[in-house]
Amino acid sequence: MPRWIGIFLSVLILLGTACSRRVEPPDFPKSVSPGWRLNGVNQSQQPDWTAHYTGPSSAHVQVGSARVRVWAIKSFEEGLARTQTWRTQPDTVVFSSDRYFAAVDWSGVDRAEAGALVRAIERAIGITPQPR
Repeated sequence: MPRWIGIFLSVLILLGTACSRRVEPPDFPKSVSPGWRLNGVNQSQQPDWTAHYTGPSSAHVQVGSARVRVWAIKSFEEGLARTQTWRTQPDTVVFSSDRYFAAVDWSGVDRAEAGALVRAIERAIGITPQPR
């Protein structure tokens, strides 16, 4: 192989490495009032992350659970497109920032309890709550 081809390939590899956007996982909260607790986070290669939460409990009886899925995205527009095409499901909300798209689904808790977790995840992915 001619030397110039090796140099050209090396430059391409360096440029590709320098231009790739390393996406850090969101800072999933360990706990959220009124009693949400993080059980663990799984990461795949895409990158995307799935966090599992146990919900508020009463007298040591587990009341509910939630699954939080977060995907790295390239732009706000990509997040908007995913939000608009997401198939709606009961007890599930989706939202995005300029770096992440998230889906939170829950069971065994009321909407207010789930809302507390959703707001905490919004902050974790960089969404600033708007005054109501």
